[in-house]
Amino acid sequence: MQGDEFDAVMNYNFAFASSKFFINKKNKISVEESDKKLKQLRNSFPPGVAYVQQNLFDSHDTNRLASHIVNSELYAYRDWTK
Repeated sequence: MQGDEFDAVMNYNFAFASSKFFINKKNKISVEESDKKLKQLRNSFPPGVAYVQQNLFDSHDTNRLASHIVNSELYAYRDWTK
């Protein structure tokens, strides 16, 4: 990594934390818990890494967002085996 190319990581932990706040009806977390989780995530990486993470809810590796919203009680968002 010499700064002449784009390097990033998929930040699925952002989606997991956000899903618990925005989508999960049964085990919804509070505003305070959500804020705490997002602060922990921001502080887990140096600023240079945090700025290039790809924060996404939906990809070929995860449950699709619309399906997850409709079926939020059927499968855990972190369980990608189904």
